[in-house]
Amino acid sequence: MPELKPRGAIESLPETRPQNGVTLIAGTDRTALDRVGLQLLVRYGAVGDGAVVVTTRPDAKTTIEDYAAVDGSQKPDIAIIDTTSTEQNLPATYGAVPTAFTPAPTDLERTGMALVELSDQLSEGHRPVHLLVHSVSDILDDTNLERVLKLFGQTAKREGSISGQVFLSIDYADHDGETLDRLNAVADGVVWVEQDEDGVRFTYEGTNQTDPIGC
Repeated sequence: MPELKPRGAIESLPETRPQNGVTLIAGTDRTALDRVGLQLLVRYGAVGDGAVVVTTRPDAKTTIEDYAAVDGSQKPDIAIIDTTSTEQNLPATYGAVPTAFTPAPTDLERTGMALVELSDQLSEGHRPVHLLVHSVSDILDDTNLERVLKLFGQTAKREGSISGQVFLSIDYADHDGETLDRLNAVADGVVWVEQDEDGVRFTYEGTNQTDPIGC
């Protein structure tokens, strides 16, 4: 696994995000994208917040270990929807982190039910609950984009499941221009992630958001 060594990365990103903001995390190195997403939860979340992480490649155990390795004393509490684990009958493996399992990244019905269940657990005391999905690209392998946006945007926010930030990770090389334009339209910012032998570089780009999914 490549070591995460951001070069001018975190400092170059905005200090705050719009309330209920939607951020795309875009790049081609999916391991780096996953770990950057966890860093963004720490940067824009706070101690006492909650966050649901939807995993489509790293399993719950790996995600928990990666999150524990992220620097920061103001970490949100996380819960995980694991769509990839082969150890679905061993929830005790994951300790105190609430974990739900679904058979595949494209099973949006079960993912939606798990999202509501876990966000309800995390939202006790009316604290903000954020959402990180890595990776939307894996979900789109066999799923319509509008269904994905409805689940992770409109449905989650309208039902009160997600009250904080939404982070959507994408491998932009896997998608055509129409898909990227549609994703860009729902986001208010993009964090571009580049991985090379020296580590990871982040750059931030605001978008002309025309169709916010949280409305």
